[in-house]
Amino acid sequence: MDERLAAINEQVAAAVDAWMADPRDVGVYQRMVAAVEARRAHLHPPPRLRPLEPDAQASLAPAEEPAEEIVGTADIGSVQRVGSLLAGGDPRAAIERLRRGR
Repeated sequence: MDERLAAINEQVAAAVDAWMADPRDVGVYQRMVAAVEARRAHLHPPPRLRPLEPDAQASLAPAEEPAEEIVGTADIGSVQRVGSLLAGGDPRAAIERLRRGR
């Protein structure tokens, strides 16, 4: 294991430990997610892009006609803080509220 991965693993472990101690703290949850994403990015970096050939660049020119508009959008509900969902402390009630869209 390289030193960078070891350091990232320590950050993930510390963030998960903090979240386990206080799962309602949004900031702690955000740090945990950021640490996990950093670990994933380190383990699976995006492929390196090579320059396009001149013929391929010409085919990427913008279309002359505008794309059709998307008709209708899904109702995804409102964004809610995690802490507000667990206000009663009952996870089952929170899941039911999410399923009902409230």
